[in-house]
Amino acid sequence: MDQELRRTKVIWSVDSHSLSCEELGASVEQCAYDALRIMYRPGCFENIVQFLQECNRKFLECDSRRFTLMIDLGSIERAKVVRFGPQADADSMDFAYGDEFELGLVDKPGKQAILLESEEPLTSLFAQDASVFFNHGDIICRVQTVTDSNVKLHVVKGGHVSLQCDMQVPATRQIPSIFDHSYIDLGQLQQLGVDYVILPGRIATRELALAKKKLSAQKGSRTRVIIRLDHVEAWERAKELVEVCDGVLISRHELALTVEPSTVPMICKEVMKLCDEQAKSVYIASEMLASMRVNATPTRAEVSDVANAIMDGTDAVVLSQDITQGVHQKRALELTHEVIDDVENHFAHQEPNWSREAFVITNEFDAVAYHAFHTAKRVGAKAVVCITHAGNTALRLASFHPEMPIYAVTFSAMVVRQLRLVRGVIPLLMEGAPNIDDVLPVVSERLKRESYLNLGDSIVFVTVSLSPVGAKASNLFTIQKLE
Repeated sequence: MDQELRRTKVIWSVDSHSLSCEELGASVEQCAYDALRIMYRPGCFENIVQFLQECNRKFLECDSRRFTLMIDLGSIERAKVVRFGPQADADSMDFAYGDEFELGLVDKPGKQAILLESEEPLTSLFAQDASVFFNHGDIICRVQTVTDSNVKLHVVKGGHVSLQCDMQVPATRQIPSIFDHSYIDLGQLQQLGVDYVILPGRIATRELALAKKKLSAQKGSRTRVIIRLDHVEAWERAKELVEVCDGVLISRHELALTVEPSTVPMICKEVMKLCDEQAKSVYIASEMLASMRVNATPTRAEVSDVANAIMDGTDAVVLSQDITQGVHQKRALELTHEVIDDVENHFAHQEPNWSREAFVITNEFDAVAYHAFHTAKRVGAKAVVCITHAGNTALRLASFHPEMPIYAVTFSAMVVRQLRLVRGVIPLLMEGAPNIDDVLPVVSERLKRESYLNLGDSIVFVTVSLSPVGAKASNLFTIQKLE
């Protein structure tokens, strides 16, 4: 399938302490992914800034940046396994149900079986009777005792622990605040060309609104704010959060630590439905093809996982950051594209993989987009074309999951990059707004040059902010043929 016609997008994840502009440039030239997600780690903000500055210089020299840039501030790594005590040369350990073992911090080593690297003291990381998850549930333990130098654990689910795997204790995780990131200058991130900022899902609505206000105060297009749905509290407040944010990233492995894992698939579908109702983006993350860090071939379950996310209607699949630490990065991206192509070829004329309720029109904007979408279906249009300043028209049209592509013409390079992460949308940058009477001819010429459309193809042309027929008729759509 031509990349232009591929509807579902791909997000590539990298850790902030392993950024490489050279590697980035090579992968971008291959057009391997649509967005780069940088995972923030404490103490790495300056590293991110330097990378962004270098990135901007690189792509300024060779044309505009063609990929979307995201900073994930919602995933803070609290602790990871860095050594096995008595077996210092080992790179993994196995534990069985009923086993008991001790762990400690690497800077205060003793005779513990596992040594962790963490900026938090043990008494902050652990609590009596709390559940402990290694690598998001590969092994589950219960805390028996906690001291300043030692923690004793009882294994309730056996499995395999490897070096560098992370460890989570949901019961001791503090409710994050945007003010916890006060040393992170959101305005600076926007100036450096960051298109999306991902914030923790347990953030207060008031703080989320403050973050959006701060970003809106900057001149030009605004960096969009995505909420990370990674905790039962975020799920319980999903409706409230979606109303304020620009989209949701569902971190399933973290969510599954605080809800019954069996409920996660339906939660994903409910969040997708909620986001579609409000024309917000939604991304599915967690362990996507994670085994390809070490294996050239993923498991069948991992491939099915990607396919189901596409059938659910996700805007983008978020590949595991573990892949970037392995040697099969290129194959992982190729395979993801193959899965998207196969699913979309077979699933193009079906509704998303969940029940859709009747759409409720509440304003002129919704009415225009809704009827334009249905008109395009009835007349067999080859595309829906819209003029959009901030991307909202394209988002509403995309929420209906049309079979035909949506060409979104905008005047902002940042909006172009942001719309590259919206399912089914192909953004086009127009340099300067044409005269009102020239809008349709100018856009038509652009489509003939830069799209798969042919002369004589029907399109539905939607404009909420501009009109091809007059200044007063601003909310309309028309059926046109490319000539």
